[in-house]
Amino acid sequence: MSRKEITDTPLSLPLSPPSSPLSCCPRSRVKRAARRASYERAPAYALIDRLKTAHVGFVEEGEPRIIDHGLASC
Repeated sequence: MSRKEITDTPLSLPLSPPSSPLSCCPRSRVKRAARRASYERAPAYALIDRLKTAHVGFVEEGEPRIIDHGLASC
C-alpha cells in the first residue's frame, strides 16, 4: 500500500464505544493519583475527542520513536 493510499483511507471507528473497560498491564497501570484513574472506554474516548494534539510512540529497530500530531475536528 502506498503512502497516499494510507493517508487517503478514512478510519472506520466504532460509532459507540464498547462497554468493556480498557485492558491494562502492570507497566501501563496508573501509579500517581491512582484513585483518580479510570479504565472505562467512554470517558477515555471522550477525552481523546477533545484533544488538540496527540503523540504516538513505538519502537523501531530497538529505538523508541515518538511522533506528535496536530488534530482537527471534522
